[in-house]
Amino acid sequence: MKHPLWSYAGPACGILYVVLSVVGLVIHGYPSGNGAQIKHWIATANATRFGVGIWIEALGYLLFVPFAAWLARELRRPGHAEWPADVAFGAAILTTGSALLINGLWTGMFDAGRNGADQTVLAAAYYLTSDAYAASVPFSGLFLVAAGAAAVIARSLPPWLAWAGIAIGVLAIIPATALPASPALWLWVVAVCGRAAITLRTRRT
Repeated sequence: MKHPLWSYAGPACGILYVVLSVVGLVIHGYPSGNGAQIKHWIATANATRFGVGIWIEALGYLLFVPFAAWLARELRRPGHAEWPADVAFGAAILTTGSALLINGLWTGMFDAGRNGADQTVLAAAYYLTSDAYAASVPFSGLFLVAAGAAAVIARSLPPWLAWAGIAIGVLAIIPATALPASPALWLWVVAVCGRAAITLRTRRT
């Protein structure tokens, strides 16, 4: 049985979400340190490169939404509870929205530094934005827990992949382990997309 090319759209969005998020992050980077160090970073950074990197990362996060919609559909099975998949999709929207807003805060800090904001203001903006990011990480944790739970209930993913999502999600929700667990979301998405692509290819043959 052959599947149309759009069958791969969901996994493709997932892979592009990971690739563009990482590429955008590498391109624009983030400042760190005290107010003087942040001011120096802003003064020496390339404004065009920073803006392009923010835009690429934003595009990646936007693609997370169609990936999550596809995944929520794929996780459902007749006769099993569907609400965990709905929670996962809702959490994905919150993850994307908060990421875009937080990058807006980073951009605001960058523009303020370029327009003469002093070190104290920049340091305050840095701590505000960093803490806002830390506070938003549990959204991605909720996405992973809900998606993993949906897969466990419906047996729609291999057990190791479903339980890995739950475990990573729990770590992302706990403040002490949230930041280290964040990149694991990318790995989980790649694993899910890879498995889906293999399954679709097998069905076509």
